[in-house]
Amino acid sequence: MRTPLNDTKLYTVGEVAKLCNISKKTLRFYDQLGLISPDYVSPENNYRYYSEKTLSSISIVKYYKQMGFKLSEMQGLIGKPSYFYHESNFVAKINELTAEQKKIQNELIQLHDWQRLLQEARMISTQYSDTISVKCLQEQTYCSLDQAFSYDYRESILNIPWTNYLQSKKQEITGPVVLKFNSYLDKYHGVSEQATIIQKPVSCEHPIPNALTFGGFFVSAYHLGPMETLNEEYPKVEQWAADNGYTCGPECYERYVIDYWSTTNPDQFITEILIPITKKCATK
Repeated sequence: MRTPLNDTKLYTVGEVAKLCNISKKTLRFYDQLGLISPDYVSPENNYRYYSEKTLSSISIVKYYKQMGFKLSEMQGLIGKPSYFYHESNFVAKINELTAEQKKIQNELIQLHDWQRLLQEARMISTQYSDTISVKCLQEQTYCSLDQAFSYDYRESILNIPWTNYLQSKKQEITGPVVLKFNSYLDKYHGVSEQATIIQKPVSCEHPIPNALTFGGFFVSAYHLGPMETLNEEYPKVEQWAADNGYTCGPECYERYVIDYWSTTNPDQFITEILIPITKKCATK
């Protein structure tokens, strides 16, 4: 169509939709947003028409969408005479996407760690439930918080003060909850009144609150079933260490592989008991 006003070739909404591979509904939405408006509206039938120059702007919109811009963020971008305006918007979008990338990466770390816990639980429950062994854990820095302990495992694991504390420090964690007890004998005999909850930080972007180094050589044993029966494992571990020439303790760690975060069935709980060990010196 050529208008009598400027003799410019114009295209109907249907023609634009076909040429630019977009729907008529999308084209109308662009108009409502003030993003791409028709060059001419017929006073007789209210039909909308677009020039070739306006059609080319649709390619710009598509490319902006490809770069992550929302339609609402494109208002005012098309047709700006200065490229400095575009540069400032690109910098803002780069910063936004970089922050989103970090967030997604942290979420992936947490999901992978949880999946690995489930895989560990499947392996232990089917193959190695009665195994006691020496384990070497690479030293890593964990977040920690000292708390009262009353043998209420649910309260210690689904730990509201802990999550609030981490939130106040802007710290995200991953992996299982681990409780450290200063005396494995006190824990075994049911008289522990204090524990330190520790978990691995997702990243070191923020200072790690109450940083605690966890790692080294341990005697390891898995307990399957309710946590109230955990103490049954301690004499077995102690005897195994003595039989193999190791000295235990003094502290111990309980690493909750499958717990209240994963199931409501206590019979499916899996807890790893970790007690630091040193080799006894041979006597002459």
